[in-house]
Amino acid sequence: MNNRETTLSALRRSCAVSRNVCYACLVLTVLLALLVGLFLVPVANTDRALLATLVGETGMSVVGTTVHAVALLAITALALLRGAWLFGDIAEKGDPFRPEQARAIRGIARILVVLSFAPPLLGSLAELVAGNAENVTVHLAVDLGILALALFLGALARVFEYGCILQEEDDGLV
Repeated sequence: MNNRETTLSALRRSCAVSRNVCYACLVLTVLLALLVGLFLVPVANTDRALLATLVGETGMSVVGTTVHAVALLAITALALLRGAWLFGDIAEKGDPFRPEQARAIRGIARILVVLSFAPPLLGSLAELVAGNAENVTVHLAVDLGILALALFLGALARVFEYGCILQEEDDGLV
């Protein structure tokens, strides 16, 4: 095996492992969402101390807190699923510098932008729908850490696009 084939083989193995890690995290996220919906909400309805722990400073009831948590987990699951597809595709085709990969990374960045602000907003909206208007304060909080990660992934997508251009030029020389 030459150096390029060895590198390509290592890339495929590491991407396959990364895909499996994404799937494992996805399963854990779904299980956590089920735990929130099936176990913690009924317990919180009877145990005011646990409810205070769950609600924290948000001032939302169980409904808003549950929607907030489930939205957070669902959007996270979507990003993990997209990441698993990305790593699986790279492992299968062995070529990270393709336009589909750049679009997938940009898609994950967009999902993270939504994740940075949507869950608290959805929790507040759920409070309004549930008729708890007196408890509602609109939470337009932005998680700056997630937003920074989204910006980094957006820049990384641009690097992958440039890598596609360079690879096309390199392939044209051979």
